[in-house]
Amino acid sequence: MYFRIVDLSGSGVEDLALDVVGNLFRRNKDGRFVNFERYFLPIFSRIRNNPREAFVHLKRLVSSHLSQEFSRILRQEDPQGWKIYRNILMVPRRSEYVDMVEIQYRRYFLYRQSMEEDIWTFFEGEKPMIPLPQLEAWLREIITTVKTTPTIVENVLKSIATSGKYAPMVAVDDLHVTIQKILGLSFTFMDDLDQVEVEPELTLPKATLVDLIDQHIQMQLEKSYRLTGKVCDAITERYHGILMTYFEDLIWLGKTRPLTDYMNHTQENEILLENWDVHRHRLAYMIQKGKSHLKNIFLNL
Repeated sequence: MYFRIVDLSGSGVEDLALDVVGNLFRRNKDGRFVNFERYFLPIFSRIRNNPREAFVHLKRLVSSHLSQEFSRILRQEDPQGWKIYRNILMVPRRSEYVDMVEIQYRRYFLYRQSMEEDIWTFFEGEKPMIPLPQLEAWLREIITTVKTTPTIVENVLKSIATSGKYAPMVAVDDLHVTIQKILGLSFTFMDDLDQVEVEPELTLPKATLVDLIDQHIQMQLEKSYRLTGKVCDAITERYHGILMTYFEDLIWLGKTRPLTDYMNHTQENEILLENWDVHRHRLAYMIQKGKSHLKNIFLNL
């Protein structure tokens, strides 16, 4: 996608890099890096003594910012191509069999025929990636019967996985370029594409949403658990760390992992190992509360 944007914008790679990264390092009149402060101040107490977690958050911030900037440029230079790309990225959220991973700064969709499959074994096999001409041929066939981009992508991934010939994965940018190439020759389908539901753009900065959900989670933990004496301060702090990492993933990346993954990445997680089922139930309850709060925020915008 990046080189597609370079072609569309007429800028060189270096100029494009400056454009997309520059705003992240914007300073206010006092010379402070406002984007970094807005993101890191709410979580500073949690990461100040944990360099590994701090680096993960830094990578998350930069990755999210770059994705937003590239999407903005693509939408500006090629609105139809942007719509296709947005719909493609919805696939992992709608399908329980599709995962998206990033390897060496390139995104891939992986198709699991069962939830027990380890996605990382896909990279260890000897099967080749599907050639682009074959990918295009299968996509053309699927597009004749399927009219929504996420379903098209899931169907072609399933075809790749069940063929037994190729690794059950495909690069996201290859899908984008190939689908756009096909749709550019199919004007009847372009009309249908306009009817595909695209997730609305956030009208609040994501960092602001993180701040709002942080305040809400702290209030709910205080009211539901700490003040009632159900849990001690140490466990309340662990709950807060897990929940905020969960919601930061949800807000910044649009995708979350199982709760056990968040527990394993939280400092001193052994405190939660005993009676984990009880802790998981409480965390799930807090997540439900947090999602309801986010929904109310959007309804009241």
